[in-house]
Amino acid sequence: MPIRLWPGKFREPDVMLYTAAGRARVQAESAGPPDLVVEVQFPGTARLDATDKLAEHAQAGIPEYWRIDPERLQVEQNVLEGSAYAVHAVLGPGEIVRATVVADIACPAAALLGTP
Repeated sequence: MPIRLWPGKFREPDVMLYTAAGRARVQAESAGPPDLVVEVQFPGTARLDATDKLAEHAQAGIPEYWRIDPERLQVEQNVLEGSAYAVHAVLGPGEIVRATVVADIACPAAALLGTP
């Protein structure tokens, strides 16, 4: 489902999460900015995910942005600080990614990376 970052600007993240408070931003055909976006990057999308999408999601005020890099076997967790993201953590297999937007969301990095 497309998300509207601002009027006229849409993206389709790989995964998005809305908190209970953010559900009002979800409409039938599109939604406003989610509380957490996850992008799986591949060689053809790595630059776009790390530059344009990162900046656009920050500009839209999305509190958290994760980039999953299956080639490097790492999850980069970015948290919005002011108007830009700061790297909160870079995690690999054997570590746990814990969302900052919802206290009870945690996921083994290996599960996100598709590794045992």
